[in-house]
Amino acid sequence: MHDLTPGERVLWSGRPVPGFRLAKGDRKNWAGGCVFTGFAVFWTSAAFLMTWAGDAPPFFRFVFPLFGLPFVAVGLMVLFGGAFRRARSGRHTAYAITERRIIIVSEKGSREVTSFNLERIESTELQAGSDGVGTITFTISRRDMDRLIQQQRIDALSRLSLESVSDAASVYATLEAARARRTAEVGEIDP
Repeated sequence: MHDLTPGERVLWSGRPVPGFRLAKGDRKNWAGGCVFTGFAVFWTSAAFLMTWAGDAPPFFRFVFPLFGLPFVAVGLMVLFGGAFRRARSGRHTAYAITERRIIIVSEKGSREVTSFNLERIESTELQAGSDGVGTITFTISRRDMDRLIQQQRIDALSRLSLESVSDAASVYATLEAARARRTAEVGEIDP
């Protein structure tokens, strides 16, 4: 990886596991998504049946039922949008954990490198499935968030996770050990 600083050593590197995967975090959208999608499908079906069963003009027979399809699409995006986004962006993403920082490289069109110093990470969380694939999310201080916003790097705030990582528990253990060593080395950083 050519994004390293002199003397920096990679402890782990990898890419998201390819494919469509539902994550535990997606469940929070399911209740609202099911209600919204269900109503949209009901409305579209009812509009179709009512316009074709009656004496509606031909224009209404075709246009009126189609009005509900965008709502069905929005409902499906609420339900499965996170999994689609992860599947699409995972092909263009690479991760690395060094003894100093987390590096996230995104190569969609242009190459963007985002890194987070380990001593500046406030907390981490692991969510792993039974197959060992999981997501490691982390938080940064409010000061670091404000700095990214001032630098107009708001997109970096959406990258506070290593998504669809295989053997996520092992990667998480590597990250936590590196964080502990780095904090002991440089001390606590004022948030």
